[in-house]
Formats: sequence, C-alpha cells, structure tokens
Amino acid sequence: MRRLRRFSITNKSDLIYAKIEISHYISDRHQKELYAFAVMELGSNILKHSQSNGEIWLLERQGLVALAVCDRGKGIGNIELACQKGYSTYEQSSLGIGLSALSAIDGYMFSIVSSTKKEIHGTVVFFGPNVPKDQTEWLSLSFDENYNGDFTLRKGRLFAFGDVAGHGLKASTTVAAITTFFERHCHSILMINDFFNSLHRYIIDTNLRCCDLVIGAVDAALVTFSGIGNISAWKLVDEKFYHYPLRSGSIGAHYSKPLTVEFDLTATSSLILTSDGVLKEKFNLLNTKMFIDEPVAALCATLYFCGSLSDDASIIHITHKGIV
Repeated sequence: MRRLRRFSITNKSDLIYAKIEISHYISDRHQKELYAFAVMELGSNILKHSQSNGEIWLLERQGLVALAVCDRGKGIGNIELACQKGYSTYEQSSLGIGLSALSAIDGYMFSIVSSTKKEIHGTVVFFGPNVPKDQTEWLSLSFDENYNGDFTLRKGRLFAFGDVAGHGLKASTTVAAITTFFERHCHSILMINDFFNSLHRYIIDTNLRCCDLVIGAVDAALVTFSGIGNISAWKLVDEKFYHYPLRSGSIGAHYSKPLTVEFDLTATSSLILTSDGVLKEKFNLLNTKMFIDEPVAALCATLYFCGSLSDDASIIHITHKGIV
C-alpha cells in the first residue's frame, strides 16, 4: 500500500479540490460518484468535528485506489453507534447518514480507528475496495514527496524493510541499488550474515548512503528476521506490545552483527516493524486492538498519529496467515 496524494482539509474549498483531484485517478463513472460521495461525507466530518484539522490521503492498495481520512478531533467514543443511520453529534442540523451509508456498500472495506485519549485523539477512516487479503501489509509516508529513503521489498517468502540515511536523490538512488542487490543475492535467511556482510562492503565500495535494514522470512505461522540499526520490532501478543530494538550500527557505516529473532504467529499476535520516523513514545500509546480488528486502518492511524514531521515514516505489519 502506498500514498499517492495528500490533501490538507481546512475549509470547504480544500474539500472540493480534493474531490476533483481524486476523480482523475478513477475511470469508472460509478466509482467516480462513489468516491466523490465518500470524500464529501468523510471530509465534511473533518470540518464539523475537528476544527478543520485533518487530511485526506489517496492510497493505492493492490493496484486499486482507496481513501484514508484522518483528523485530530475529539475522537469517536462509540464507533458502532456513530455508524447507525440518523445518529449525529453535530450541533447543527445533520442527517447522520454518511458513515452508515459508506459502511453498507457491498464490495468495499470500511474501517474506523479512533482514540479519545488526551495524548492521542482523533479518527482515521479507511475506505476502499475489498481485495484478496495479504499476510503482510506495508505503508510509507515520505518526508520528501519525490524521494523516499524508506523501502520494503518482497521476494517469495523473503522481505526487506529498510531506512536509508537522509533524504533526496542520493537516498533514492541508494534504495534502487539495494533493491537490485537484494533481488540478486538474498536467497535464504540461513545465510543472512553473509548477505549483510556483502551488502556492507558493496555500499562502501560504491559510495552509497548507509542504511538500517531488516531481512525476514514469513511462513504461515512463523516469522524469522534479522537486522541492524534504528528500526523497531514490536511483538503484539494478547493486546500488549513487546519492544525488540535492533542492535546499534548501520550497514555501510558502523557495522555490527545483526540481531536475529524467531516469532511464532497466532490468531492474537502479530509482528510490527517501524522505521525511526515512527516515534516510539507515541507508538506505545496506541490501542493495540486496532492491529487485530482493523489492521489496514491501523497502519494509516499509526503513521498519522505517530509519524515524525522531519523524517520518512514507515510501518510493516505481519499477521498469521489464517486470520489476515
């Protein structure tokens, strides 16, 4: 999943502009009308309930467009009640049909994550077509919209999750080089120390940027991963986070032996990896249940509420294959 566009919503004109721009990404007439309705209904809630402090993200998920509508309002205390037809907390006249109508559309996913905490308050709504579910979901928000130093790669059961130092063209060039190196030389998690050593020498020899990196292998009920640098591994078990910081250092600079971890997945557990653009102190305040109940919306909410304003922020979420 990736973000295509970001729209700040501060007034009705912003909302209309977002609706028009988003329509350019959709060719089907019925879908255009549907997304226009979703943008206006969900965007209006930003203006009504969060003092015009919110954003609409246009996302691409498995080749199809979706929306994440984010705000920093008071939050929704009872999501089930808020989705009932005719219910509204808006002081002025309101029909209260937006959420209920969107939640009832066949073939579309409608997920809400909301918090009323003092430290983190607001709401994130995800709306998009139902797609075949994936055991691994990933989202990145780049600090520089044209370049991103964070990356995720997949090759069979192997994945890479990394953060190249800095931003801009050289960071993006380094990501491209690491991508090629991963595709050509990473074949097994059993030989991962040799791969890290080879990549370390390659980055130095080619004068590329150093990077923090995790390489992992995903089976139906087991994740094995190994990594170096300022990337956090969060084990979610029975609604509680357990933090596994990687060993210090970075590939291409101050190299150290990678930390290797095996993690059994169950119906009530998952593995979450975050780049250093996701602030750890805020991440710990998140509601863990959202990663089990609404995992796609949870990724959006994590980056919206916990993302740094001065760095790329990325998250990867891996769940048990049977409950994705």
